[in-house]
Amino acid sequence: ELTPFLYIGSQTHSNSLDVLSRLGITAILNVSSCCPNYFEEDFLYKRIFLRDTGDGDIQSVMNESIDFISKLYYFYN
Repeated sequence: ELTPFLYIGSQTHSNSLDVLSRLGITAILNVSSCCPNYFEEDFLYKRIFLRDTGDGDIQSVMNESIDFISKLYYFYN
C-alpha cells in the first residue's frame, strides 16, 4: 500500500481475485509486456506495454500512467 488508494503489486497479486477484492481494488494499471488482464469483467484496466528489463524505458510511460491514476483519484474522491 503506497497510499490509502494506491497499491503496487506483481503478477502474483494481479491474478488473485480474492486479494484484489479484499483490498477494495477497482482499477488496475498493468505496466508489463506479458502479464494479462486477468479479471476484465471485474476491474477497470489500463494496459501499458513495457518490457521488464534493465533497458525498458519506464520514463516513456510515466505521463500516461500518472494521467490514469490522477483521473481515478478525482473520480473516486
